[in-house]
Amino acid sequence: MGVLPSGTLLYDLLLQAQREKADWAPAAAGKTRKVYVNPLVQVLQRVPSQDIQALRRAIQSAAPYYRYYRMNESMQAIPTSQHVLPDGGALTALAYALQQRKERGVDRIRDACLQERQRKHRLSIDITV
Repeated sequence: MGVLPSGTLLYDLLLQAQREKADWAPAAAGKTRKVYVNPLVQVLQRVPSQDIQALRRAIQSAAPYYRYYRMNESMQAIPTSQHVLPDGGALTALAYALQQRKERGVDRIRDACLQERQRKHRLSIDITV
């Protein structure tokens, strides 16, 4: 996670923005105040165009698996307003996740989630729940 298709780490892009002190953009024409640039924007501005194109292609190929409704050229209205039942891949994924809960047991999944939340990650912050 956090790795672009080219192998570039997003964290490295953030560090680069931090080193360049790109927190403030020059003032717009006729303005005297500089504009604060959000760190997320700074990272996104540094993502190479080849990576953006690769990510767009990946999204197009993965999207059907995460939609509740199949994309349809003839669709003129929001499917729920027409009382159409979901027919996309997300429903299959949801059914699979529910089946896994049933087979593995909800308690085991809960315990695994708790262990993951308690594990210290490289960039984790302390959140008390």
